[in-house]
Amino acid sequence: QSLLEQAVAGDSDALTAVLFMNRDRLERLMSFQIPVSLRRRLDSEDLVQEACCRVTRHIGRFNPEDHQYFFAWLATIAQNVLKDAMRHDLVSVVLATPVPGCFDYLVPSHLSVGIGSVVIAPFGNRRLPGIVLGAGDGDVAAEKLRSLEDVAAVPALPESLLLFMKRFAYWTVSPLGAVAKMILSQPSALAPPALQKRFFLPETMQVHKPL
Repeated sequence: QSLLEQAVAGDSDALTAVLFMNRDRLERLMSFQIPVSLRRRLDSEDLVQEACCRVTRHIGRFNPEDHQYFFAWLATIAQNVLKDAMRHDLVSVVLATPVPGCFDYLVPSHLSVGIGSVVIAPFGNRRLPGIVLGAGDGDVAAEKLRSLEDVAAVPALPESLLLFMKRFAYWTVSPLGAVAKMILSQPSALAPPALQKRFFLPETMQVHKPL
């Protein structure tokens, strides 16, 4: 009986040995998959530790006859741990360009966004404005995610406008991004307020007459 078969059968010592044999390789994989913008907050060792805990709970589901796929199964669990850890740093953004659907972006630690926030996001080799619609779906592999670049210095769009945008796209059979582009059609509105030079007249000095 192989070590993996013993682990699946419930031998905790065998499971510890199997996980130890794969730990270094798994840590290298996860260190590569953690997005650069989150590497200060997320640690590959912590992710692997949590993945090992999940494996301990679910090892009975693995078929030992598929031993050649064990590392792939282990890596999938670790990637799910990473997705869970990133979930509150992930937002769904509709970009102001005529493409269907929304895109997941990471929120860097120095930015603060909410539903309706107008953001600047990378898209291919361009930087496009977009609107945050909510939490990200988490369907994109962690290593492929990109981060928001900036938040426009404008108030967040109200939920009523976001609802209208979605309904208008549905009614007119238009890509949601095309409607977002119409809403954000004034680029100057997304720029930070321009510096203004102001001049003030000096206050009138009161002259005290001698008594």
